[in-house]
Amino acid sequence: MLPPSAGAAPNYQNATTDLMIKYAGWSLEAGYLWRQGKRNPGSAVDEDGVPIAAVAARNGQGWLVQTALLIPRTRLEPALRYSGYRGIGVTSMPDRDEVGGGLNYYFFGHNLKLQVDYFRSFAPGLVREGGDLFRLQIQAAL
Repeated sequence: MLPPSAGAAPNYQNATTDLMIKYAGWSLEAGYLWRQGKRNPGSAVDEDGVPIAAVAARNGQGWLVQTALLIPRTRLEPALRYSGYRGIGVTSMPDRDEVGGGLNYYFFGHNLKLQVDYFRSFAPGLVREGGDLFRLQIQAAL
């Protein structure tokens, strides 16, 4: 994206919605985002004085669905998640999907917890050609 000093500026419209349900240690979270916009290339030029074209806006939609269950009488919570996004119209956003899961251990509720998760990110229908992400995180809050 071009710097604002060159007169370049994105103009986006966004719509989002989300859902959270919790009951007796079980949770379900879902979300959706739609974004449409355009980029104004401004007056930026390259070394030869040729105007620099704006990259297509990242128009598209994305979603996630996650469920988790706090195992009774323990501090463990396994979770599963599926998410994805798709480009719409003229866009620089590639289509991607992500699936994975994790395990949370609550020392003192959300204020001190250990999280480990694994996700596979891939182009739709190309699971074997995707990439892997393994994460270990500790969260501490006052």
